[in-house]
Amino acid sequence: MLNKKFNKTKNPYKSLTKIVEEVLVSEYATVRIQKDTDLDVRSFKVSNQTADKVIQALDVDPHYDKINNYLNSKGFTIERFQRGDYEKLMNTILANSKESLESFVKFIETSNKPLMESQLTGNLMRIGNSAGLSTEFINSLFNPGLSDNKNNKVGPGEVLIGVLFNDVKNTPTTGDLLVGNQEVEVKSQDGRFGPQPGRGEFIVPFTSFIAPFVNLKDPQIINNYNTVANSIKVPGVNVEKARYDMVKHMIASYEFINDKKAVYENIISVLDSIYTSNNPVARSYVTQAMLENKERDKLKKALLKINTVGYLGDKKLIMLNEKFEYAFVTKEKMLEDGGLIDSGKIIPTSNFKFSEAFPNLGLR
Repeated sequence: MLNKKFNKTKNPYKSLTKIVEEVLVSEYATVRIQKDTDLDVRSFKVSNQTADKVIQALDVDPHYDKINNYLNSKGFTIERFQRGDYEKLMNTILANSKESLESFVKFIETSNKPLMESQLTGNLMRIGNSAGLSTEFINSLFNPGLSDNKNNKVGPGEVLIGVLFNDVKNTPTTGDLLVGNQEVEVKSQDGRFGPQPGRGEFIVPFTSFIAPFVNLKDPQIINNYNTVANSIKVPGVNVEKARYDMVKHMIASYEFINDKKAVYENIISVLDSIYTSNNPVARSYVTQAMLENKERDKLKKALLKINTVGYLGDKKLIMLNEKFEYAFVTKEKMLEDGGLIDSGKIIPTSNFKFSEAFPNLGLR
């Protein structure tokens, strides 16, 4: 097994000829002394074993230059990483088996690489295998544990996607990757469309949907409201843990307040204040019929659509899970009928809650 430790001060293609010549002269002299004959140096050949020794002496893999040049062409340069992390990336690649490295070099040389823009959803492992890359290699690049030059973590899949797709590069500015000329952020499993949750504080009080219509200081009213709210079940969650579930309180508020149109308007107003205060859209996704019929699944999808409008804007994402599945995400692809939300391709992995209005999302 060749020694694949990365050493950027040595370059196999720059010095290989010189070192082979030195080895040849040394072996020629040894043979001549041993046999005391004058050999014709033109017929002297270096054995495979000697060639391996030369490569080991160089302390790098013979494919280094080609791999390095390819990474640089894809925007993965030493300047784009935290100090030492480009070397870490090279070490990760060169630690693959000889067969995996040879298949990667063959992949580099092919002109028929996959295109992200023609495969907006798929599986990186299957696409990579079909393109000739080994499972070992794809696994090694999925999450190499790197940081960029601003000390931000390079997320799972970013390097692999940049290497695999011909129309993807590392972005030199903001964002994570360039797909064509579009800046695209990569979000792995359990990413969210919004800020991380705080320490249990409410985005708005759970009584916000009924606040304009009742005296919140009256304990009897609050007790009566809680009785209605607790009668509305949240699938898979007990009453205590479902206490601040947002969909439950949307339905409970609509049931509790007699003036249905007024409470509906207030629910819409509160949702817009949470997600889309500068671009109110809640009315487009939450209907009175959903509340009247207690359609929890539709309401949950509606909240995700409102959340998407407030977060994405013109942003484009690649969402990725641990099974190597990905989806190229735009606001339009999320919101359209039968799109990524309606089809259940992208789902919240937890419920919308007043203390966590921006839940983790998953790709399935």
